[in-house]
Amino acid sequence: MHRGKYKCTECGKCCQSNRDLTKHRRSHSGEKPFECTVCGKRFTQLSSLVVHRRIHTGEKLYKCDVCGKAFGRRECLNSHKRVHAVSRASRQKWYSCTQCESRYSSQIGLYHHMNIHRGRYKCTECGKCYQSKNYLAAHMRSHSGEKPFLCTVCGRQFTRSCSLVVHSRIHSGEKPYRCDVCSQTFRHFGGLNDHIQMHTGGRLFFCDECGKKFSSSTALWQHMNIHRGKYKCTECGKCCGTSDKLARHRQSHSKEKPFLCTLCGKRFKTSDKLVSHSTLHSGEKP
Repeated sequence: MHRGKYKCTECGKCCQSNRDLTKHRRSHSGEKPFECTVCGKRFTQLSSLVVHRRIHTGEKLYKCDVCGKAFGRRECLNSHKRVHAVSRASRQKWYSCTQCESRYSSQIGLYHHMNIHRGRYKCTECGKCYQSKNYLAAHMRSHSGEKPFLCTVCGRQFTRSCSLVVHSRIHSGEKPYRCDVCSQTFRHFGGLNDHIQMHTGGRLFFCDECGKKFSSSTALWQHMNIHRGKYKCTECGKCCGTSDKLARHRQSHSKEKPFLCTLCGKRFKTSDKLVSHSTLHSGEKP
């Protein structure tokens, strides 16, 4: 890589082997030569296809040695293990960011976070920076309005696949994140993390403007956007913490109701209200 032996002529990135360079070039060409014979989804790498096939076969090779839950990908298992690590009283975050108050339990977590300060993955529309190209791609959809991930149960659409995964647990009732102290379960990791603060008694992040306390630096950062006026409504001047919340707020000013109930024909301004309304027909009490 340092010698530049296998260098991409498109972006200048250097790879450590000819094989890695061939894989990298597909990110520019868009070529996806590996196709799933079940659903037709295509992939740039054979290894990605192998992992994807486990969705159809139900194969789960990676098992948690704490609770026994199994996963199809090693990355998912590693992410799941953090649930147990966070619940322990001895949890520590050794790696501190020198430019803000964020702390991380692994060096790779800090490395990805530093991409935000470096401006490596920067939105050309609003200038916001992200830790990876995947996060940036998801953010760009907030400008384009694209929501490619569809819930087949209620029809709600999402900009990110992980948001769809969390949402689908409303219908399935799955709550994979368990508190080791009181055994209460949660649909997503953030809910567990906030809940743990009840046991530890900690809301560690304070707003210097209004004194409000938060359990994570991310929550504080989003709250500070309200004071900064970063996401401000041009209609009424209301400030929101994120671009997604501003987009939802703007719909309150519009008379448009794009979300249609297919059972009774009633229309709604937001997908949240449609989802809430649909429980009247299904009898579901999530």
